[in-house]
Amino acid sequence: MFSIYRNTVKKQGASQMKILFFDCFAGLSEAALMAALLDAGIDSLYVVGSMNSLMPEKVRIETEKKHNLGLRGTLLKVICKEAINFKSLSEPEHIVLKSGLPDMVKTNVLKVLKKMKEAENRVYGLPPGERGFIESFSAESLVFVAGITLALHSMQTPEVYCSPLPLGSGMAIKGNNLLPVPTPLTAELLLNVPVKLLNTGEELVTPAGAALAVAAVRGFGAAPEMKVKSAGYGIGAEGTVIGTLRVLLGEAERSCAFMESVTVIETNIDDMNPQFYEHIFHLLLKAGVLDVFITPVQMKKNRPGGLLTVLCRDEQLKTAADIILKETTTLGIRVREEKRVVLHRDFITVDTVYGAVKIKVARGGEPAAVLHWTPEYEDCKLLAEQSGAPLQKIYTEVYKLASRDPRLGNL
Repeated sequence: MFSIYRNTVKKQGASQMKILFFDCFAGLSEAALMAALLDAGIDSLYVVGSMNSLMPEKVRIETEKKHNLGLRGTLLKVICKEAINFKSLSEPEHIVLKSGLPDMVKTNVLKVLKKMKEAENRVYGLPPGERGFIESFSAESLVFVAGITLALHSMQTPEVYCSPLPLGSGMAIKGNNLLPVPTPLTAELLLNVPVKLLNTGEELVTPAGAALAVAAVRGFGAAPEMKVKSAGYGIGAEGTVIGTLRVLLGEAERSCAFMESVTVIETNIDDMNPQFYEHIFHLLLKAGVLDVFITPVQMKKNRPGGLLTVLCRDEQLKTAADIILKETTTLGIRVREEKRVVLHRDFITVDTVYGAVKIKVARGGEPAAVLHWTPEYEDCKLLAEQSGAPLQKIYTEVYKLASRDPRLGNL
């Protein structure tokens, strides 16, 4: 395994967690992001060599250290015998699949490409299976997407965070089309992502840059607390700061849990049919909020009521607020930001004689340290309904299998 820290950072201890932060102060493009990662000290021989082996007869990438308006950084030069814009998704897919990239990198590159095409189909009203590109996707963009994905893979899965994305304005030529900035595809990819609109007259975030951020980033906002080990600057173009990007590579102590910010929405309700709550809960959870609950409260004039509380990400605030204001009798809501400490969580699946059941696993310290786990109730309930077996019997079967599963240790 090649290490992205090979040239700059000592091998980290078992208690250290790698963190990568994209500081997109002047935009986000796949070229600038790749340049910033190289500038921060990744193994350029390995990554650039792999990029240049993707389409060796047609596209070549060269790196150059530059001073640009006071900033020292890396600029990537693209050498193409001819401009190549893919006409359909199958073309870049074929190139990736026959490449020498690691299998996981291939899978993740294809996920980014698929995400872009699905978003383009939605925004332009194309059939779900349509594979032709409307907004052009070039060969050099494919090479950069592959290089960035390879770099992240060689870091052995860091925690990736990103600043809110600055979106430009004006018009841009994409293929044979003159489109508004941000382009329809970029805007679609960045739904529910924190952005800020700037009157620059230029494109700041490219579609491929947006797709990479959405696919790789754990959270958008301020940089998390960490010890910065390396910083890199990717120059978007000479003679302008537009498009320049900074990445920070750091480490943080791996703890049993981690702290994150959540948005809390509250409102007191005492004049609504309580049967409506089931429908409201369904809408909110379908919208992706973290949690919804009701707390009994005594309202003014001694009326019994309920305190409706919703926990969500900041980017989900508008959607959750709209649901509450439209579906309940409240006239307003309270909103605040809070911190919460949570365990690392993931899912595994066990196959019972009745069917598959997901298990939620809570981990602390090292990723393999399982603290506790619990079967997903809805999965067990569905299997009980389908098989006619008692729910308790489904749970017993799951616990029996899980107790012998090496992925859960000896718990």
